[in-house]
Amino acid sequence: MWLFPFGMLVIKSGYFPKFLGRLLIIACVAYVSASVVFFVLPSHIHPISHLASAVGGLGELAMIIWLLVKGANVPPLDVVSTGAS
Repeated sequence: MWLFPFGMLVIKSGYFPKFLGRLLIIACVAYVSASVVFFVLPSHIHPISHLASAVGGLGELAMIIWLLVKGANVPPLDVVSTGAS
């Protein structure tokens, strides 16, 4: 469930591309749907769990790779003068 608020923060922040936030939200839905199927239809868990793992892993992996390769697009801090010359 933590992927949904994380995806919303990624979308709203402006530091990351919006598609990463959408992928994280989709990953959250995939994981939650796999959990629901596990409890409601335990006989169908095998194919759905593989699909949910693939979709969920794609969203999380995309965010990790983005952070490792590109990082966050944070504007540089302005140099603050202390008043001493």
